[in-house]
Amino acid sequence: MVVLRDLEGLSYEEIADVLDLELGTAARACTGRADLKEQAGALSAMSCHDARESLSAFLDEALAPDERQRVAQHLEGCRSAGASWRGSRQTVALLHRVEPVRAPVGFVDAVTAAARPPAVVPARGRRRLPPLLGEAAAEATAVVMVALLAVYVFERTPALQESGPDPARSPRGFPREDRRPAPRRC
Repeated sequence: MVVLRDLEGLSYEEIADVLDLELGTAARACTGRADLKEQAGALSAMSCHDARESLSAFLDEALAPDERQRVAQHLEGCRSAGASWRGSRQTVALLHRVEPVRAPVGFVDAVTAAARPPAVVPARGRRRLPPLLGEAAAEATAVVMVALLAVYVFERTPALQESGPDPARSPRGFPREDRRPAPRRC
């Protein structure tokens, strides 16, 4: 597990998958690895994962001296992290060779103009409604459509009809004397 965690830089989840163990078992088995590293002395005090996380700062020389020393020791003894470091170093060297590019004159204005929505021009011969009147008409139409949908769903769903008021009872809940429909009120 020390090899998988420290040299290969695998997470506990990945170690559990590789060794076909439960996650908790893999985590508990790895908890003594720091003591083992100190006793063995052959392993770096830094895992591959930690070294890879520090590569960018190492390349930029932004690490504290002791941290830089630990990363350098790990890179010397680890093929995987060393290969990552060499690849990153080559990428940075290539990027330093590229000359900065300036945007052509008017580029920003062209992009800004392209991002703006086009202006709406009414068709000829059609009258435009004032903005507030158009919004009110759209809202009224939406309310009517929702009301019609509610009535339609109520009429088509037996469970909703059963939960509604009982037509055999009066509005106050008392049984009706006669079964004739109640007169309509306006």
